[in-house]
Amino acid sequence: MPSNRKGSRNAAKSATKATTKIAEPRFSRLTPGAYFRDRTVLITGASSGIGRDLALAFAKMGAKVALMARRKVLLETLADEIATAGGEALPLAADVTRRVDVRNAVDRTLRGHLIGHPERDVRLQSVGRK
Repeated sequence: MPSNRKGSRNAAKSATKATTKIAEPRFSRLTPGAYFRDRTVLITGASSGIGRDLALAFAKMGAKVALMARRKVLLETLADEIATAGGEALPLAADVTRRVDVRNAVDRTLRGHLIGHPERDVRLQSVGRK
């Protein structure tokens, strides 16, 4: 490899430019505050298991979560945990096998008890059956 002074100087300049250039952060849909920020996610089966984990994950991404399950005490505990972490959650005690329960839970979410405007962006059904 021939070494000439001019080539070495150009290589040094480009190396300096590469190290001083600051890369801008890339945002993805999974970046907190990106795609799900201020969106509403209604999760059934949110009191335990995958539903609970999904609720925590969506809240961490900035979503406002409506938590629906039969066990009200567990939902309230989860809602408190989300609120303590700076998120917003609405616990909705409902049995998904009862149409009236589901309708009331959805209506409470749509009427803005969670977000102040009538919108639901995502619905996840994570209900197990015994």
